[in-house]
Amino acid sequence: MALTPDQIRALAQTEDGYLWIGTNNGLYRFDGVTFERYELRSGGPLLSKVTYSLWSSNKGELWIGASGLLSALKDRNLKTYTTRDGMPEGRVVGFAEDREGTVWIASDDGLARLEGNRWKKVGEDWNFPGHLAQTLFLDREGTLWVATENALVFLPQGAKRFQSTRVQVGVVKQIAEAPNGKIWMAETTRSVRPVPLGVLLPPSDKTEIKVGATGILFDQEGALWATTIGDGIRRASHPERLSGVLGEFSNEIESFTAKDGLTDDVALPVLQDREGNIWVGTQNGLDRFRKSDFVPVVLPVPLRVPRMVAGNGGDLWLQGQNLLARIKGGRAIPGYETSMPTRESRAAYRDPVGTIWWLCPNDLVHAENGRFTEFPLPEALRYQSGLHDALFAEDRFGVIWVTASNAGLFSMKNGVWERLEAPSATSGTPQAAYTDWMGRVWFGYVDGTIIVIDDGNIQLLSPKGHFEDILAINGRGRHIWVGGSSGLAFFDGSSFRPVIPADAGTLGTVWGIEETGDGVLWLGAAQGVIHIAESEIQHFLSDSSYRVRYELFDSSDGLPGTFRWGWSEGEAQGTDGRLWFAASNGLAWLDPAHISRNTLPPTVVIQSLTADDKLYPYWAPPELPALTGHLEIKFTALSLSIPERNHFRYKLEGYDKDWRDIGTQRQASYTNLSPRKYRFRVIASNNDGVWNEAGAILDFSVLPAWYQTIWFRSLCVAVFGLFLRGLYQLRLRQLERQFNMRLEERVSERTRIARELHDSLLQGFQGLMFRLQAVRDLLPGRASEAMQALDIALGRGDKAIAEGRDTVSELRQSVMMGSDIGQALTALSEELAAQSDNGSVPCVRVLVEGKHRELDPVLRDEVYRIAREALRNAFRHARAQKIEAEITYGDSEFVFHVRDDGIGIAPEFANQGARPGHWGLPGMRERAKNFGGKLEVWSETGAGTEIELTIPAAVAYGGSNAGSRFSFLRKKNQAIDGHNS
Repeated sequence: MALTPDQIRALAQTEDGYLWIGTNNGLYRFDGVTFERYELRSGGPLLSKVTYSLWSSNKGELWIGASGLLSALKDRNLKTYTTRDGMPEGRVVGFAEDREGTVWIASDDGLARLEGNRWKKVGEDWNFPGHLAQTLFLDREGTLWVATENALVFLPQGAKRFQSTRVQVGVVKQIAEAPNGKIWMAETTRSVRPVPLGVLLPPSDKTEIKVGATGILFDQEGALWATTIGDGIRRASHPERLSGVLGEFSNEIESFTAKDGLTDDVALPVLQDREGNIWVGTQNGLDRFRKSDFVPVVLPVPLRVPRMVAGNGGDLWLQGQNLLARIKGGRAIPGYETSMPTRESRAAYRDPVGTIWWLCPNDLVHAENGRFTEFPLPEALRYQSGLHDALFAEDRFGVIWVTASNAGLFSMKNGVWERLEAPSATSGTPQAAYTDWMGRVWFGYVDGTIIVIDDGNIQLLSPKGHFEDILAINGRGRHIWVGGSSGLAFFDGSSFRPVIPADAGTLGTVWGIEETGDGVLWLGAAQGVIHIAESEIQHFLSDSSYRVRYELFDSSDGLPGTFRWGWSEGEAQGTDGRLWFAASNGLAWLDPAHISRNTLPPTVVIQSLTADDKLYPYWAPPELPALTGHLEIKFTALSLSIPERNHFRYKLEGYDKDWRDIGTQRQASYTNLSPRKYRFRVIASNNDGVWNEAGAILDFSVLPAWYQTIWFRSLCVAVFGLFLRGLYQLRLRQLERQFNMRLEERVSERTRIARELHDSLLQGFQGLMFRLQAVRDLLPGRASEAMQALDIALGRGDKAIAEGRDTVSELRQSVMMGSDIGQALTALSEELAAQSDNGSVPCVRVLVEGKHRELDPVLRDEVYRIAREALRNAFRHARAQKIEAEITYGDSEFVFHVRDDGIGIAPEFANQGARPGHWGLPGMRERAKNFGGKLEVWSETGAGTEIELTIPAAVAYGGSNAGSRFSFLRKKNQAIDGHNS
C-alpha cells in the first residue's frame, strides 16, 4: 500500500481501530482504504513534522514522540510536553506504562517518567546506569526492560532500583517477549536473539538469527516477525524450535523481500492490529500480512493445465505441463516412481477403491501400490492434433468409459476396447465427467449437452434452457450438481433447477464443484471460490425459488489468482477433507473445517460533514445554514482485515423511513433538507458479515429561512384565518344580495303578473260584468234578448278564462312560435282583429326593413311581449282605424315602431307614468330597461300614438355584454318560473 516516499518510522493502533503512521513528513491515520494526513481541530499542524515513535496507551491516548517534545492525543485534543515540562532534549524513541499507571519514555537524552504533569529524568537515584535509553519494554510480569547505550537493565515490579543483566548490547531497536516468557532483542548491528540472562534469571539458549534487525514482534499465534535493514522481513512460525545460529537460508525461517511483493527491503516498524493482521512500514510504503484461509503450495515449476486427483492419506497427485508431483503434508515432492510410463496425462480419475487411473497420450495407466498397468488406447483415442480434450470415468460394473473431442465414445472392460454408436454430442469437446451414487457415468460437453451412461444405455440430456455449456458435474450421495457459464443447477432426477443467488441473477461461470460430507458446497467460479452453507442448500432443495446466500473467497483471502478456461480438473477434495484449488498463479489448499472468522465488529466513525462545499465540525452538533442545498456525510468502518468488503447501512432519522443498504460505499448525500433537527445513524459489518449495530451517530440541524420560522408560519396562519373570515363575510354579503335580488325579482314578477292579469284577464272579467248587468236589465220583460245577451256573456267568460290560462302558460315557455318576430306580430294582429268587439276592425300592416337577423330567444320573447302589449292597447283602447308595426334590422341598432291614428294618450301619461289601474306602459318600460333597450312614447289626445323600442345591435344580435345580459334575463325568468311553480 503506497503512502508517501518519506520513510515510515512508527506504527500504532488506537482503541477505535485507526492505524496511525508516523513519517518524516507528518502524522497520518489509515482506515484500511484511505490515508489521511492528520490535523488538529483548529486546523493547525502538529508541533513537530518528524514523528519518531507512536504508542497507544491503555487510557485511549495516542502518544507521539518527536525530538525534545512529546504529545498526547485523545478525542482530537492534543496535550504537548516540552523541555519546560521536564522533557529530555533528545528524540523520544519508546514508551511503556507500568502496573501503577506511570508512563515511561526512552530518549537519546536518557530515561524519564511522568510524575503528575511533569517529566522527571531517571538517573543514579534509580540505579540507572545509562546516559541514553535506546528502547524499553514492560513484560507480562510487570518488569521494565531498558536497553542503554551498551547494556540491558531491568526494573522488577514495585522496585526502585534497576538491576543489570550483564548483557552487552549494540544498537537495540526493540525488545519483545515470546509466548514462553523469553525476552528477545532486535539489534541492527548484530541479530535477533533471546536475552542471555545468566545467573540472575534462568539462562537463555544460544539461539541467534543473523540479520540486522530494526523491529521484532510475536504475533497472536506465537510466530516471530523481524524487520531488517535491507533484508526484508523474517518470520519463524515456531520460534521455540529455533536453536543455534540461523542464517539467511534456514528452513525454519520464512523470508519476504521486494521480490515477493514487499514495498521495500528496508523494513522498520512492525505492528499487529487487534484483528491479527501484521503491518510493516518500509521506506516506500506500508505492507499488510493477513492470515488467509488458503495455504499456498510452492511448486518447482509454474502450474499450467493441471490435472489433480486425490491420493491416500490426504495426499494430492498433481500433473501439469512438465510437472508431475505428489503433494504431501502441504509440500510438493517432485517426481514419481521410476516405473511411471509418462510424465504427461490428459485426465486423471480415482476409482471407488482408491486407486488412480491416468489417461496418458497413448495409454490408460492404472496405478496401485506403486505398480502400473498400461492399457493401450485405440488408435482413435491416441493423442494427435485435434484430440487435446479427453475425459473418462468408471461405472458400477467396472467398465471404463472414455470420450474425446472429435473421437466419440469408447468403453473398456478387461482390457478390451469397444466403440459405441452414441449421440452426436460425444464428438464434441468434453469438459466434465462424473460417476454418481448409482454408478452411472455422466459426461458434459461445451455445447451444453449431457449424456448419462447406465449399463451401456445412453441417455441424452439437453439443459439448453439453463446452460450454454457444461463445465462441471459433481455431487455427493443423491445430489447431482451441474455447473457452466450460466451458473449452477441441481438435477432432481427429471429436470435442472437453477440456483439463484441473493444478489444477482446467476453465480457466474462455475468451473468446479465439490460437496463436502457436511452438505456444504464449494464452487470454483469466475469471481473466486464460492461457499454455500448447508442450511442454504437445504432451503433451496425445499424451495427452488429461494435466493441463496453465499460467501466469496478470492485473492484477498489468499486464492492464488483466478480460474482459467479449460481447467476442468482445477479443484479436488482430498481424503482428509481438504479442498485443493489450482488457480492462475499457483496451487493452494483450504481446510473447510477450520475457516478463520473475523468476529470483531468494526468501529464505525463519522469522518466529515460537508454542506454546500463547506466543511463543518462534526464532533459537536453543527447548525447548518438556512436553505442548505447539498449535504454529504463521509464515514468509515475500522476493520482492517479486508476493508474493501466492509458493508454499510445508514438512516437519517426524520427523513428516511428505512435503512439504506449502500454496500461498500462510504458516504451519504441529501439535498434540500427541511429545517429541523436530524440524527444520522450509520452501521457497518466487517469482511465476515459481523455487524456493529450501535454504529455511529451524528446530530445536526438545518436552520430555517425567515419564511420558514415558526413566527412567520404563525403569521401566515393568522393572515390566512383573516382571509377566510373575509371570504366568509363576502359570502354573507353575496347571499344577502342574492336574497334581496331574489326578493326584488319576486316583487317585480308579482307586479308583472298583476299587470298581465289586469290587462287581459281582469279586463275580460270587467267586460263580462258589464254584459251580465245588461242581461239583468233585460229581465224579466225581454227574456229572449236576455237569453241572447247571456250567451254572449258566457262566451266572453270562456274567452277570459282562456286568456288567463294563456297568461300563466307564457310564464313557463316561449310566448311566440318560431323565430321570426314579424310573422309572429302578423299572426297576433289577425288574432286581435278576430277577438275585437268594436264596431269596426282597424287595418293592421306589419313592415320589416333590413335583412332578417336572429335575436336571442330570451330577448326575442321580451321584444314580442312589448310589441304585443302595444298592439293590444291600440286595438282595445285607441279606437284606431289604422295600425302600423315596423321592424328595422339595422347594423347599429334594432328598432321596433307601433303607430296608430286613434284617440291618443294624454301627455302626462305617455312618457311619465300610467293611467290609474293600468300597467301596460310601465310594464313595457321595465322590460326594455332590463335588457338595455330604450322605449319612447309620442302621443297627444286625438292625434294617435307612436311607440318606439330601440335596442343596440351588440345587445340584440350578440356579444359579451349581450351574453351577460341574456344570462341575467334567463336567471330572472327561472326565478319567475320557480315562484309560479
